Amino acid sequence: MNTHIKLATPLTLIATLLLGACASTGGTEASPAAANKAPEVKPAQVLVTVNGREIGKSALPRLDPSKPGSEEQALDEIIARELIWQDFNSKQLGNDPAIQEQLQNSLRVAYSQVAADLYIKSIKISDDELRKTYDVKKQAMVSTQYQLKHILLEDEAKAKQVIAKLGKGENFDKLAKKQSKDDNSKNQGGELGWVDPRALGPNFEHALSKMKKGDVASEPLQTQFGWHVILLEDVKTKEAPALDVIKDKLLNNMRMEKFQAYIQTLKAQAKITKANAPK
Repeated sequence: MNTHIKLATPLTLIATLLLGACASTGGTEASPAAANKAPEVKPAQVLVTVNGREIGKSALPRLDPSKPGSEEQALDEIIARELIWQDFNSKQLGNDPAIQEQLQNSLRVAYSQVAADLYIKSIKISDDELRKTYDVKKQAMVSTQYQLKHILLEDEAKAKQVIAKLGKGENFDKLAKKQSKDDNSKNQGGELGWVDPRALGPNFEHALSKMKKGDVASEPLQTQFGWHVILLEDVKTKEAPALDVIKDKLLNNMRMEKFQAYIQTLKAQAKITKANAPK
């Protein structure tokens, strides 16, 4: 069983350690005893008890049911974290100012993440606002699709030789089966199917925009995989997907845009002084 413990610190652990540390230096009204007191857990919600401290089932992360043993592994990690927590508190290591600062930084990240999640979930978007946003963005989702075949070569010189052979009338499919380095397409004559050129890079998009059906690109095109000899079989316009198809994705994007606007508002309202601000 893998017993590796990840270094990410749970929010409750950070908060408890920080409260204990601040209490010892007068930073809060909480006492070390109060900070180290385990939160009350209803009996039906107890997952495990470690040295008298009850840990609730909410500490158990969402697990993949297809992975056997994942719950036992997660429980082992929770227990290990609890033991580390208890040992840390028993040694009063939180009194060290450097550790207090580290815990404060971790707490800031953890609480801001929780706050961000809550804010995003609270955002309400009406059907009318959703429809208007879709109508604005719809045109940008229309794209030109190209049905392509290719022959992949390891260098430019060999790719140009293949283009010369095609110019003399040699069969594209036969050359693909014989010379292409793409094992996934060579036996189908280099068939790539329908492709959005934006996914292939600007050099493909530029070259394809100048080609007609049945054309072979006059120059080979380079990608991270090698040099491609391209045959354009067909062209079509792919319309924007219906609103119902992309509704969830669009809603998520709209919520993130509103969240980013919320952050900008907070920044505009805040008094921020950077210690090493550029002049």
